[in-house]
Order: sequence, then structure tokens, then C-alpha cells
Amino acid sequence: MMATVEAQPRRNRAAVISIALSLLLLAGMYWILRESSKEGSSAPVAHTFRIDISGDADTLTARAQSGVPVFKANQGDTVTLVATSTQPGSLHLHVYDRSVPLVPGSEVTLTLEATTAGAFPIHWHDPQNLMIHLAILEVQPR
Repeated sequence: MMATVEAQPRRNRAAVISIALSLLLLAGMYWILRESSKEGSSAPVAHTFRIDISGDADTLTARAQSGVPVFKANQGDTVTLVATSTQPGSLHLHVYDRSVPLVPGSEVTLTLEATTAGAFPIHWHDPQNLMIHLAILEVQPR
């Protein structure tokens, strides 16, 4: 009977030690995750992405079918699209509904703050309103 009485306090101590170690482990994990999330929420960044709209509609369509670039930014970042074109028309960023006219042989820019998260197509619209997919702007939530 004596052995049973002494075993009980040892089990209680082991349980208390186990709980204390678990709490320390959880506190350490919380601190590590909190610090890593601070790194992800850095200040807004300025991005410049270049788009080459050279060739005729068939060339641009073939290029789009083989895959388009994905430009990545975070909410709050400033995004500048710089386009050069051999074709007239316009560069259009859907959902943000921003466009800039294209003049063959010249460079144009479209700058905006990435306020909305998501994936947004960037298209070339020719004067007859043909639309060709050029790239995707992917904005991650901050």
C-alpha cells in the first residue's frame, strides 16, 4: 500500500512536467510563426514587368498558346507594365479595367497600385477588337 501512495505524487509531477514542456513548445512555435508572418507582411514594393507585343496577330496567338508569363506582386505593391508593340491597339488589364493605347514602335507604361488580390489577364486588343492573351498579373493577399 505504501508503494501506491508514493507512486501517485510521482505521476502528478510527471504530468505537470509534461504539461509545462508542452506549453513551452507551443509558446516557441507561436513565436516562430509570428516572426515568419511579419517577414511576409513587408512594406509595399514597386514592380516593373515588360511585355513585348511584336509580330502579327497569328504570331501573338501562337505565343499565347504556348504559355504566357505570370507577373507576381502583393496587395499594396505598385505595378508598372511596360509594353513595346509593333501593332496598334491597346494593352488592357482586366478586372482593374485599365488600358493604355499602343503606338507601333514606341514604349507605353501602365502603372497602378495592386489593391485587389487574384489573377488578372493582360490582353492586347487590336483596332478591330481582336483580343489576344499576353500575360497574367497575379496579386497575392498581404
